[in-house]
Amino acid sequence: MNDWEPLFENIKKKDYAKKLHKFLDEEYSNHIIYPPRNLLFNACSLTPL
Repeated sequence: MNDWEPLFENIKKKDYAKKLHKFLDEEYSNHIIYPPRNLLFNACSLTPL
């Protein structure tokens, strides 16, 4: 996530991001979701900001 990392670090501190993270935790633990959680932001690791 090289160039994206500072952007995501700032977003992760926001309340809406914390709520989204909790929601995704619940959804991934109760359902089959695509893409797999470890590939959710894979496009960011392949694409420069």
